[in-house]
Amino acid sequence: MPSSVAAFPQVVPLVNDSPHPEIQQLLRRNAPLLPFFSQYTCLVTPCGRPIHIIANSEITETQVEHVRWVLLQFLTEIPGARYGSQAAKDAVADAISQGDKVMFLQGDLLEDGGVHEQQYLKHCEDFVDGDCGLTASQIVVPGSPEFLRGDKDTTWEEILHFVHGHGVMKALPNLQAMIDEACKQSIHSGVYYPAVEHGICSTEEYLAVAMESWYGMHACCRGSPGFRVSLEYPSFNSPEELEAHDPLAAEVFHAFFPP
Repeated sequence: MPSSVAAFPQVVPLVNDSPHPEIQQLLRRNAPLLPFFSQYTCLVTPCGRPIHIIANSEITETQVEHVRWVLLQFLTEIPGARYGSQAAKDAVADAISQGDKVMFLQGDLLEDGGVHEQQYLKHCEDFVDGDCGLTASQIVVPGSPEFLRGDKDTTWEEILHFVHGHGVMKALPNLQAMIDEACKQSIHSGVYYPAVEHGICSTEEYLAVAMESWYGMHACCRGSPGFRVSLEYPSFNSPEELEAHDPLAAEVFHAFFPP
């Protein structure tokens, strides 16, 4: 289906003398983005504000385009879905775009030292509203060797957090209420077991692990049979099986998510 959100036509150099107004808008923030980040693309929301995506040289152009494509899937109309109308999706996109939101894509992070030091990225975030940091090994493009050997594409999880936190929570309070109730009931019924680091009921993490099970996304089994997604949520064999065990989660997916 068509979307009101417009994809930037290409991945272009992120440079001071760029002719693209979206880049000039971002650079006016005076964040220390250059020369570490060197590639740029974005989605332009219905209100005219861009959602910026920047990457360093260790991210391929194909990976940048994949991230932009996944973001677009969450913001494209789903006819007949309760919160899938063009107006609802546009409201989410416009909410995300407030404050020059930036998605950072870079090589694998190190805890201390080196060009990928996490503190460097945090310093950038002091100047721009950055989020959704993805590393080269997390962005698994369909058809790539990593994809064919079954590596998990973390792009979907991180972009869901981005859309949920900056868009859904602001623009669609009734959908957020559905997510809150689904999380609560999933815990009460013994389907969802929140990780300690995520708190008693983290709706953001709940939605992410449930989504991975809904779409059949998973990494290799990490120890417990039936919990390939994580130790928090079962890896059901089909959406129908998930719906039987966690019906409110299925309502959320039918209401907003791409089929």
